[in-house]
Amino acid sequence: MKIPRIIARVLSAIFVGFALVMFIGETMQSAKKASSAPMTLDTIIQLTLFGIGLLGLVLAWKWELIGGSLSLLAFIALFIVNPSALVMIFIFPANAILFIFVGYRSKALNQKT
Repeated sequence: MKIPRIIARVLSAIFVGFALVMFIGETMQSAKKASSAPMTLDTIIQLTLFGIGLLGLVLAWKWELIGGSLSLLAFIALFIVNPSALVMIFIFPANAILFIFVGYRSKALNQKT
């Protein structure tokens, strides 16, 4: 179970790092623009669900089942709110599923010993 755990952790670190870089870059870019159009409720909901999904990936480093489940549920809710997001970010739920698999297998192996 060591290799799938390492893969899940590396992928989640890459995803969270990439999302942070994108968020910081977008924040800096929007600060340069003069328009101050408010975000719509739909956009706020999507960003919140995406943030919860990323938080789940971070929590999965310590608690694989809990973090993976939180992340997966957040991304499922995001895809319900915005079905076109499935085409763009389908790899995030795959990482959550990998964490759930690793957590479940580790729990099953620990119970056998």
